Amino acid sequence: MSNAPATTARGEIVPRNQAIANIQATLDNERFLARVADTAVKGLDARHVANVALNVIRTNDALQRCDPMSIAGALCQAASTGLLPGNGLGHAYLIPRGGECQYQIGYQGWRELAMRSGHVRSIVSRCVYEGDEFAFSWGTEDDILHRPGKGHGGDPKAVTHVYAVAHMRDAPPVIEVMARAEVERIREKARARSGPWVTDWAEMARKTVIIRLCKSLPRTAEMARAIETQPEMGDPEDIVEGQVEVIDQETGEVTRGSASKPKAEPDNSPPDACFDCQKALGPRAQRFPVDEAEGQVVCLACQRKREKAGDAPANEPGPGDQVADAVHAQRTEEQQATLGDDFGF
Repeated sequence: MSNAPATTARGEIVPRNQAIANIQATLDNERFLARVADTAVKGLDARHVANVALNVIRTNDALQRCDPMSIAGALCQAASTGLLPGNGLGHAYLIPRGGECQYQIGYQGWRELAMRSGHVRSIVSRCVYEGDEFAFSWGTEDDILHRPGKGHGGDPKAVTHVYAVAHMRDAPPVIEVMARAEVERIREKARARSGPWVTDWAEMARKTVIIRLCKSLPRTAEMARAIETQPEMGDPEDIVEGQVEVIDQETGEVTRGSASKPKAEPDNSPPDACFDCQKALGPRAQRFPVDEAEGQVVCLACQRKREKAGDAPANEPGPGDQVADAVHAQRTEEQQATLGDDFGF
């Protein structure tokens, strides 16, 4: 795990204790806790969600460098599914990436969500190796035959297929089969040059097919929300259950490598600072144009101030913007007092 200190969006070093204090102040905010309580599954306490997250963050330097608002957003997503990070069950993870925190469900989490429907009795996933007897058929009744051979469980390069089966309580089993080539296409999308796709290929393959299987299972409200928060649920990220979220040993962040550096394109990215408050805007931050000719934009908080002052027409944020569009530099204690204006709760 990296010992690099946390920094603001402008590159200023934030002492470790101060970084954790900033995050804790965000998670202690009453509006944040009220938002978590509103979105949480029944019986899940908002304060418990915050405490679990702080325990994870204290042991991960990369998470301490994440914007506190992105952490708050990730925890709102966690509360809506009931799958919390850091519980040792591999249900979910907080992933530091590019200075922001992302919420990601592990395959054990997908299994848990499927079981909550009450329709699923159990879920299993297995790899098929060269030398195994394996056959499957689709039709009025899907079927799989798998008899392991002598080489079963050996070299992951010998895996030919991976499959998952959901045994239903009152219906035939639901089956998903993926050939190695299909799994490889998903691995290539991840563009991972290190991490579990390299060290634990078989586990990642099992995770991939379970996630795909979940698309065909009866959905609870929690499952529907989980799918909403994980738009790439068919293309799982580089996390294996039981493994620390940190992959990059130098930075402590989960990163995606690329076999070749893409050709440089003209920089058409949006302005990276708010015209009014001069705060840096993250890649997902909503931008409100104030002078299109000059390329001037303002952040969500400043837009709201302009609306209140009558200097701008009202512009309502879309779904999820309350969190994603409030990504700014690390907050100071004085800024925490006005946290609600930026957070939108």
